[in-house]
Amino acid sequence: MVRSPLPPQFIGKALFSIPCYHCGHDDLYEISELVSQISSENRQSFKDKRPAPNRNNKQPYLPTFKKYKVNIGIEAIELLPEISMVVARIISNWTLVETQLSRFLSICLGANTEPSVALYLSLKNSRAKKDALEAVVSLTLQQQDQELFYATMRWKEAVEKSRNDIAHGVFGASLQTRDHLFWISTGDYAIHSVAVQSQIQKGTNAQGLYKRLFVFEIGSLERIAREIESLFHFLGFFGGYLTSSDPDWRRDRYPHLCSEPRVAEELRNLRERQKT
Repeated sequence: MVRSPLPPQFIGKALFSIPCYHCGHDDLYEISELVSQISSENRQSFKDKRPAPNRNNKQPYLPTFKKYKVNIGIEAIELLPEISMVVARIISNWTLVETQLSRFLSICLGANTEPSVALYLSLKNSRAKKDALEAVVSLTLQQQDQELFYATMRWKEAVEKSRNDIAHGVFGASLQTRDHLFWISTGDYAIHSVAVQSQIQKGTNAQGLYKRLFVFEIGSLERIAREIESLFHFLGFFGGYLTSSDPDWRRDRYPHLCSEPRVAEELRNLRERQKT
């Protein structure tokens, strides 16, 4: 059993939903009701079962993966249960990121209400949402907080691009591997399907399909899923920082927010561009 050297710290007010793994009882508890103690039981976390992430991006099918015979279509994802779980996390958790951003907008407006959240979520494309956030931030946040916001949004845009790649493509699978998701853009797949149905140059079309086919390793997908989770939590931390009325706490908290690896990288990039 791993023992944490420090008890968890809670700041602010909240209710925690804590289920009991033994009897199934689930209830809400205030912070004052929580007591930190060392567990007498070693229970495996769901996260312990996750695949190991890697830094690889999607790769061309040719020539590295041509040994795998690929089936593309509506049932392909069901052949990959472990990958299906990671893909589900990527797609479903992005909705939670958008929810955090809607809350962030309401915090900046000083109106943490349902209408302000609904306003953000009613915007249908990323550009409109970004413009709305930037307009509000430019009028409500101090300069250093604006800089932190823009760094966070650049991180968000990079993660969103990876998420959209996965969510807006067509999946394929091979019975020869369970660790690779085969992927083709919706447009390329539609063009290929029309050509096949028309019985035009079947051999050439098949080869053309392979040239447009890409591969995600399960570790690459896991990295994207974890980045989405990290972004979700960071937006929550950022929002909590903005709502604090304690200037001393905010001053101490700011460097911790800036030290998040992806935010720190984007802050460096922003400051370098400002020098040129």
